[in-house]
Amino acid sequence: MEHLTSMLKEAVKNPARRQSLIATFQREVWNLEKVEKPDRVREVLQELAYDFDFYVPDPALRREDPSYYGDERLVEEIEAALRRLKATQAG
Repeated sequence: MEHLTSMLKEAVKNPARRQSLIATFQREVWNLEKVEKPDRVREVLQELAYDFDFYVPDPALRREDPSYYGDERLVEEIEAALRRLKATQAG
């Protein structure tokens, strides 16, 4: 879990590595075994991994589909997920 949250934090801080970090995060989340994480934690991680499919950093390509979003929303999505994960662990 710490490894995944570290990747998310790094993606927020380091735009140059964002796409590769997101791709790695998605790959690792989809490969999580059910027994590795509590259901709610896994659910938050999987929702975020799915949402990342709509992240398109190129503004010209984003115009192709209204569901695509850019860097600003990406950071918002990551920060919201990190808050949910923290609340899940505290609760």
